Amino acid sequence: MSPNYQNENDYWREQLLGVNKNGFLADSLPSKETTGSGWCQLDLPTKTAKEILYMSNGSLKGVFIILLAGIRYLLGRYTRN
Repeated sequence: MSPNYQNENDYWREQLLGVNKNGFLADSLPSKETTGSGWCQLDLPTKTAKEILYMSNGSLKGVFIILLAGIRYLLGRYTRN
């Protein structure tokens, strides 16, 4: 681990100290059932899947948001937007 990473990690841990860790805001919103939705199967390496689950604090909605952010990032890169 680089010293720069450790400094940034320490900084953000201090900034976020005391923040209520209840997962993502979307977890507290009422669920809206929709029709016409689909699904997509995605096979991720076990390590990557565990890291995403950890980042989402075990929230399935959080996993969705993280994966959606990744897709949006890639689309932006490929379309130069």
